[in-house]
Amino acid sequence: MDGKNMKASRAAWILFRGPIPHGMKVLHSCDNRKCVNYRKHLFLGTSKDNSQDMIHKGRQNPPFGERHSRHKLTTTQAQAIRNSSLKGIELARLYGVGPMQISRIRRGLRWRHLNVSNAS
Repeated sequence: MDGKNMKASRAAWILFRGPIPHGMKVLHSCDNRKCVNYRKHLFLGTSKDNSQDMIHKGRQNPPFGERHSRHKLTTTQAQAIRNSSLKGIELARLYGVGPMQISRIRRGLRWRHLNVSNAS
């Protein structure tokens, strides 16, 4: 389009809906990257909107939490770690993981999909 290569969904948006504001992306409600249905399946959003949509729909890669093939803890255990007043080293022994993993869970760097506001 206008001498530039672009994704078909962006071209469809521009042709039928108008310019795409700076910083906005053309997102797909149908999750089909080849879709150009500007009336029903395309919408504008930020990169953050796209990531949140991906997580909400369970399309994140790699999977996290109990869906990860190498998980050692359950969701219930991770939440208990966040809410516990025990020392990290005690929790590590109790759950059979390293103290650094406990620290990462408490800081929301691991199991971040859990409600971080409950962290101690």
